[in-house]
Amino acid sequence: MTDIQVRRLQHLAVFTAAVAAIVMRGTTFLQAPRLWAEEGPIYFQYAMTHPWWDALLKPHLGYYSLVSNLATVIAAKAVPLALAAHITTYTGLAIQLATVMLVWRGPHQIVKTPVERAVLAFGLLILVSTEVWLNALTMQFWLAAGTLYLLGQERITRAGYAYLVVALLTGVTSLFLMPFFFLRAWRERSSALNKSSPLYKLCAFSLLVLAGQVYAMLACDDCVPHARFAAANLNNLPGAVFETAVMPMFSLPLFRYNFTLSACLFVATIASAIWLCLRNRALLMVAVPTLFYGVMCIAASLDMIGPERYSLPLELGLLIMLIALGQQLNGKWPSILPAVLLLIAHLPSYFSIDDHYQPSWPNWQAQAAAVCQNGQDQNGQQRIINHPAGPDDHWFIDVPDSYCPSGSTERDNAH
Repeated sequence: MTDIQVRRLQHLAVFTAAVAAIVMRGTTFLQAPRLWAEEGPIYFQYAMTHPWWDALLKPHLGYYSLVSNLATVIAAKAVPLALAAHITTYTGLAIQLATVMLVWRGPHQIVKTPVERAVLAFGLLILVSTEVWLNALTMQFWLAAGTLYLLGQERITRAGYAYLVVALLTGVTSLFLMPFFFLRAWRERSSALNKSSPLYKLCAFSLLVLAGQVYAMLACDDCVPHARFAAANLNNLPGAVFETAVMPMFSLPLFRYNFTLSACLFVATIASAIWLCLRNRALLMVAVPTLFYGVMCIAASLDMIGPERYSLPLELGLLIMLIALGQQLNGKWPSILPAVLLLIAHLPSYFSIDDHYQPSWPNWQAQAAAVCQNGQDQNGQQRIINHPAGPDDHWFIDVPDSYCPSGSTERDNAH
């Protein structure tokens, strides 16, 4: 068997294992898909009631998101209503798998061996919150994690640059990391500042995207401007740091989420990161971008509360630092040991999905079939409730009268 065949088998094995890991976390995500939060009443609702080109280009919530727009346009325009949630869910699946394979296949300046990259790739699946799981709305955080990894990749491939273009056009989180791509271009200026260089073109493209996102924020018609960048929000800063940087990574289910232990691990990690950066300056291109990303996400978050959905790139940065720490063991222990120990401590929470998916919440397909079969309810509405659907949640879509024609798939199936 040739080296190429061996590598292909390895890629296939990792891809298959990643699919299996995603399915094992909760088959209901894929068997009974749902639209998640703003994905329904904002993105999908707009796509239902506007031309496809308008919905594809429309910024929402103060920024433009290509993945969310594209997925909901396809869901609203190309498939029956009952299958709309399948489109957004499987779009999320594609982005998650693309990010896992990106990490696995691309040698990094710090994470060099296949075993280290495998731990890093599957670590993303284990650490990520189920809020950032199998939906199109929150894929900007997966793309930002991939962007952070590509920043330190030894050589960015064409596929990597395509990934970065999608990332830059999906939300603003990947844009937070672009100053460091400019720094990389300057450090590699003998070739990177050549106008034919992909890195040079990416940096120039990011400036155009930044201008567009600034316009989207200023022209926002479905957000509350004072909710971001307000001085009064500084009161929320301690809680935001805990929610974004401490709880997702150091609040360990294996130790019953002990607060004291979480705080000690957080402080020890900061100290270790400083020590590692002093020993290996290359780690600064991991630690500083990760820190900058966290600061920008908290500052730009609504009311500066910085929820855990922003944490995935921080978790990637942490895992890289833990692998770098393991490399300092001088071969006495595997370099992946610190990262593996953290992942083991998080494993009990991997199958805990109740916060973001409960079987008792309304089923999208059943509701879509009922709306298209029966039309308006007793209140004169054609309404579908999307997730989350807890007592304090109010996420729903009003289906237009013309959306389910008499020849629709739902009506045909109903009869």
